[in-house]
Amino acid sequence: MKTQGLKFKKFDLHIHTPASDCFADKSIKAEQIVQEALKKGINAIAITDHNTGKWIDDIKKAADGTELTVFPAVEITVGDAHIHVIAILDIDKGTRDVEALLTTVKISHRAFGKKEAFSRLSVVDVIEAITREYNGIAILAHIGSSNGVFKEMGGQQRINVIQHQDLLAVEAIDYSTVSRLLDGTDRQYKTKLAVYQASDNPHLNQNSEPVGDGKHDLKGIGLRYTYFKVDDKISLESLRQCFIDPEVRIRQAFEFTEKQYPYIKSVKINSGFLTDEEFTFHRGLTSILGAKGVGKSLLVEFMRFALTQESNNPDILEDQLMVNLSP
Repeated sequence: MKTQGLKFKKFDLHIHTPASDCFADKSIKAEQIVQEALKKGINAIAITDHNTGKWIDDIKKAADGTELTVFPAVEITVGDAHIHVIAILDIDKGTRDVEALLTTVKISHRAFGKKEAFSRLSVVDVIEAITREYNGIAILAHIGSSNGVFKEMGGQQRINVIQHQDLLAVEAIDYSTVSRLLDGTDRQYKTKLAVYQASDNPHLNQNSEPVGDGKHDLKGIGLRYTYFKVDDKISLESLRQCFIDPEVRIRQAFEFTEKQYPYIKSVKINSGFLTDEEFTFHRGLTSILGAKGVGKSLLVEFMRFALTQESNNPDILEDQLMVNLSP
């Protein structure tokens, strides 16, 4: 099956729904969440309600048949400091999987959805539960802000979290500051981590500015986002690869420019030995592969001829010049 290859796509990996206690308008429906994301041109979202996966199945159902990919996820509150850790699971998972994860990290069913609920495990224990027991991706939410590791933790405890081998990425509101600390050159952390931005869909005023009341709302979807270079079929593994290779596969909104390049769609021969032969190319073609003697070089020469480029083969170049000189 042919694909279009890797392409930068717009992700918002921190979105709340009315399943979170602090969502401003409880009348919002799942279909509205999906339509708002599509309206903002977003290709993939992560549903990250506080300590619950209640709305995930409804959002996935609302997105069915659209071009929006939905990652089942959750924002877990950890410890007395109420540090927020995001868990992202693969797209075939759902509400029950998130609830199982919450139970594993010691958040009881009756506390699901409550912002004040929290896991009494350590941040490291929660990271390991997400990655090792559920094969998910663990992310430190808004790391430099309230409920973030930089804000709420210090000393060796914070260093141990940042340097943990299972941690691949952090989310940041202040991207420039956080990215400098986690680019691998900082003497304290000595660790390179992917840094990205997401909306956390805050409650906005009439000027589309965050109200600052700690609530979430529909219009805040897509306020911040990041481009991830993934295949046509978005998956947790494709996201994981972006976090492993951020320099190549992650672009912040302010640094992304979509580039369009001309490409050859196909070559069709209309005369001679190969009459009516047609070769269709992938738009990301950078090489032609095949066994010796199957016609790779000849195909390249056909393309050179069509593009009026000189051949490297002296005999073919002579023939080409003769054709060009013909009346």
